[in-house]
Amino acid sequence: MPAYAASEKSPSPFAELVELEDGDTFIFLGDSITHQCLYSQYVETYFYTRYPHKRIHFRNAGVSGDQVGDALLRFEEEVAVFEADYVSVLLGMNDGRYRYFDHEIFSRYEIGMGQLLDQLGNISEVIPMGPTYFDTRSVRLYENAAHWVNTRDEMRDYYPPVLAFYSEWVAERAQLGGFNFVDMATPMRRLTFAQRRKDPSFTLAKDAVHPEAKGHVVMATAMLQDAFKIEPVSEIMISLNRKGRIEKSDANGLIENLVSKKGHVSFDFTATALPWVLPYSAHEGFELVNAAERFSRESLQVSGLKEGEYELNIDLVPIGRYSDVQLAMGIELHALAHAPQYKQAMAVATLNKDRNEQAIKPMRDLWLSRKVKLRSEESWLEESQAHPDYTPRKASYDAEMDSFYSTLKELEALAMEFEDKIYAANEVPPRSYSLTLVD
Repeated sequence: MPAYAASEKSPSPFAELVELEDGDTFIFLGDSITHQCLYSQYVETYFYTRYPHKRIHFRNAGVSGDQVGDALLRFEEEVAVFEADYVSVLLGMNDGRYRYFDHEIFSRYEIGMGQLLDQLGNISEVIPMGPTYFDTRSVRLYENAAHWVNTRDEMRDYYPPVLAFYSEWVAERAQLGGFNFVDMATPMRRLTFAQRRKDPSFTLAKDAVHPEAKGHVVMATAMLQDAFKIEPVSEIMISLNRKGRIEKSDANGLIENLVSKKGHVSFDFTATALPWVLPYSAHEGFELVNAAERFSRESLQVSGLKEGEYELNIDLVPIGRYSDVQLAMGIELHALAHAPQYKQAMAVATLNKDRNEQAIKPMRDLWLSRKVKLRSEESWLEESQAHPDYTPRKASYDAEMDSFYSTLKELEALAMEFEDKIYAANEVPPRSYSLTLVD
């Protein structure tokens, strides 16, 4: 049994749901699915909009093709040096080698993951995650299914249960170690099967392995659901008495200048958060999982209004018309794309999309290039110091490494510039609300 597992006679308590704090560093460690910079981006955007007053530093440490052993090789440079407060781990898809279950292969994963969790547990709080859903129907339906899968028709139907075994093993180790655990495959499979009642060709990953944007939304919501404490964006409640005067008000934010006159209610409201919205490319997935209702609720409830229809304006922008009954029951604001707070949140989401596309993804590509081009050379240099080609090859290697670190430094600086822009754009201003009785 790996050292990180607690004794069954004295089990560790399951970890509390995570509440990130100002100054925390969070690392997403993984393989090509993390390298895509999508589910990680969507989780980042959730925190950029939900906690604008907490400066949280996110790092992506995904490299395409990685297995646990590769993550261990990168551990010091990509994880330990940053002294992260939290590290999520999404590995296993490649570790099963896209074949029938093989205990020898699994044993290498078990030992490696145990070592990785041990090392992570010494420096941070760990969030292990099960492998994502492998879609066997995509292999049959789409020509662009991953070539290493397409050439192994005899095993394609067996790989989902292989990954399920890996996932259950990680879940048990998380439980014994007192970690949080994120089940990635189950919500992906459930949504896929539900959609196939209407569209038999529906898939979240056309190559069977790498989810499209909608699949990464499912992954992000699974991560938020399983590992983090979720709170509503804003809840505004105002009660008027029989004379139309303000009786009480409550909100998870600041209400000021509340005025009630005949047929009109107005106030200024400063929320503590922005709604969680994602770029247009992710909207299909956002709607499929009902993410706005589940993770980004904004509500306004005003009771005691005179009977009739009222127009709601926020910062002089017409939002909609609602009856006094609807307002007394409460209306939802989180899906209104024309609302000022939604537009501000979309600006934040767009900045983070740019940050990932212009800085984070190129950084991951750089690490992949190092793995592919330089690691074999590192091995040769370690073993061939007496070789006549050692000196020129060592000089060439050193030059490539100098270029690697120089480019990495530039991309790190660019990522920080985007982070500064995000934390300037996500400051929540007071907004003016008004409800006016329509003649």
